Amino acid sequence: MRNTKQREAIIEVLKNGDHLSAEDIYSKVNETMKVDLSTVYRNLNIMYNNGKIVKVTTSDGVNKFCLSIRHHSHLICLKCNKIYEIPCCLSNELHEICNKMEFDDREHNINVYGYCKECSKKMKGKD
Repeated sequence: MRNTKQREAIIEVLKNGDHLSAEDIYSKVNETMKVDLSTVYRNLNIMYNNGKIVKVTTSDGVNKFCLSIRHHSHLICLKCNKIYEIPCCLSNELHEICNKMEFDDREHNINVYGYCKECSKKMKGKD
């Protein structure tokens, strides 16, 4: 995969650590250079397929993206769709399980769906 100006701009946007939708990335990239939304989608797909970025689907079906700088997993709120990165890597344990089961693991995604602290408080307050 060659590095184009559009891909470099997308990477710069994702370096802030947020999990952004394609539309959010498109808006931020357009602050510095003119690019079509279809170009952003195409480049996100290429970068995802090449392991450069991670795609996380929120409970409302929106794909959000972040850099794939290390293995990580996510906690995703079912109410506000906020995404939290789990600060430890669960892949070592998962890899050991795969080895024991003689399964040749290539990729994994661990997303835990539930309610964040703020949404839990709001929901409990309504009971």
